[in-house]
Amino acid sequence: MKDLAEEAVKLTLKIHAEDKRLAGDTYADHCIRVYKLLIKYGIKDQNTLIASLLHHAYKYIQKDREKFEDNFGKEPAEIVKKYDFISGIKLEKTAPAGFNEKYIIQAYLNLTEDIRPLVIRFADRIDNLDTVYLLEKNQRTDVANKCLYLYAPIARILGLSKIVTDLEDRAFKILLPGEYYRIGKIVAKQLEGTEPVMKDTVKFLNSILNESEIRAKINYRVKHLYGIYRKALYYKAINKYTGRNYEGIYDLVGMSIIVDTTEDCYKVEGILNELWENIPEERDDYINRPRELGYKAIHNVFYIKKDFPVEVQIKTFEMYTTNMDLHRIFYRSSEKTSEQFMKYTNKDPLWFKNLNYWRIEKSIKSNTLKTPFGKNVYVFTPKGDIIELPKGATVIDFAYAVHSDIGNRCSGAYVNGKIEKLDYIVNDGDYIKIKTAKNKKPSADWLKTAKTSRAKTIIRRELAGG
Repeated sequence: MKDLAEEAVKLTLKIHAEDKRLAGDTYADHCIRVYKLLIKYGIKDQNTLIASLLHHAYKYIQKDREKFEDNFGKEPAEIVKKYDFISGIKLEKTAPAGFNEKYIIQAYLNLTEDIRPLVIRFADRIDNLDTVYLLEKNQRTDVANKCLYLYAPIARILGLSKIVTDLEDRAFKILLPGEYYRIGKIVAKQLEGTEPVMKDTVKFLNSILNESEIRAKINYRVKHLYGIYRKALYYKAINKYTGRNYEGIYDLVGMSIIVDTTEDCYKVEGILNELWENIPEERDDYINRPRELGYKAIHNVFYIKKDFPVEVQIKTFEMYTTNMDLHRIFYRSSEKTSEQFMKYTNKDPLWFKNLNYWRIEKSIKSNTLKTPFGKNVYVFTPKGDIIELPKGATVIDFAYAVHSDIGNRCSGAYVNGKIEKLDYIVNDGDYIKIKTAKNKKPSADWLKTAKTSRAKTIIRRELAGG
């Protein structure tokens, strides 16, 4: 039996090998990366994976659909057709400020006819966020805004948490590179060594719960950067303390404990209370008092070691699966994934049209990204890395921040695709590619243009003969 995915790769290379995207790569490269992303997210449905490799080939497929279906089947062709439709939906906003994303998301859900092309669309957008730096600044911003305010919320509704994290963090990096950089530095320091601590904690808890004859599944996660940013904004809005380094946000690290019965939930909480100190005011019993949508669990915060709080959620398997049906379908490791997936989709392919996004997201207070007044600007390298520079810094400062050799041979720069001189003052979110010349050397005039001590020090050293 031939490998249909391998055949689909060959076909996309044939169709798109010469088709260039604005980012500079080919559509074939892009489609293959989208396919690999879906595999990374654990999606196993073969029809979805084949369609991902050909999601930009709708016109080609329509020319001889019968032949395509003979080779790959009817489902991939139909998924690509639906993808072409949803990718053409023009539901846009002019700016984040004053925009109510709920209207857009509800309309988008109402127009969408299948889950599978949506998932391909998410992966397509994530790949675009990774390659968007070659586009002009306003184009990058537009791509990131749609990912943050349209696609990420829909992925959250569908329970695709890994996709949500990737969409939000990548868009956040583009829209607010300064905040992304700052929070990343703080979190890296705050949570240094988290992984071994949490692995040991899970192993320890499994042992304790086994002794108590409680069957449990224990997972943990570290809050992603955009999630921290939004939580900090929310805390500020309700005048709740966050701390300079987010020590007032107790769910930077979260743990989920899933057990068989409601009685076990309270037994586990009692065991945790004996093991660790908790924060009483952070406890919420959503089993006795479920949230409006029916969410049930016990939430509490425990110090598993000094200055290391972890938010723990305890729930039963039934409570967990209530809101995770779609998630289970996509991430199931059974060989019957495709059969079960299709059975579910055929039973009610438009189930998510009944979701009321107004209720699901009513706790979100604001969707306007804000950046505090600061003394630094944050710009992108061609690889999408962020460089921190003081306000007023120039192209020369950027060049030396990347590497001393690049600074010494700097002859100009492409800033957001336009040629700029060495004295160009960089702005937040600029994408900068340095032009170099083999025989170029620093001049004394560069000292008047440079603003950073690093650039000035290297320039003076070069002028003095190295």
